[in-house]
Amino acid sequence: LPSVAAGGLYFVSIYRLCRIAFRSPLLFLAGVVLMAGNPLVLDFMVAARGYGLALALFVYSLLQVAIYLTRDVLRAAPGFWRGPLMKAGLTAGLSVTANHTLAPPCLALSGTLVLLLWRRNEFADCGRRWIAPAISFFGPLFAVAYIFLLVSPFLRIFGGFFSTMEENRLT
Repeated sequence: LPSVAAGGLYFVSIYRLCRIAFRSPLLFLAGVVLMAGNPLVLDFMVAARGYGLALALFVYSLLQVAIYLTRDVLRAAPGFWRGPLMKAGLTAGLSVTANHTLAPPCLALSGTLVLLLWRRNEFADCGRRWIAPAISFFGPLFAVAYIFLLVSPFLRIFGGFFSTMEENRLT
């Protein structure tokens, strides 16, 4: 069931991402078909190892960064938190948690976001202009990573315990 939900999230995310990226209907259709019909992606989406979930969460994170950078979110939401960046940070952290193979792309997305925010002069003044986007993205990302680091030793200890019980039951 998580793989089916991840497939739906992946398709909706690539649809919206291609809608943002491509103006031509032909390029839009080609982008969606190439991203959704890739045999490697389809193969990993059905594997129950977290690849599909991680990829779907990463593409959703990429979509939220694209939404933040293409729309004028700073004037639309004058508050401290930036909604798309919070969603992007949370889903990037969950993507790495779902499968560690997506750590380098999430790191690249984080670095690219920092460079693009710097280029947009959001790091220029010392006020909330640079703090809000940074905390909005990296706050949820680090929170998810910290929770995963807290839980992983527990899972390793008790996961080994439960697998040993299962092996003893089978013998």
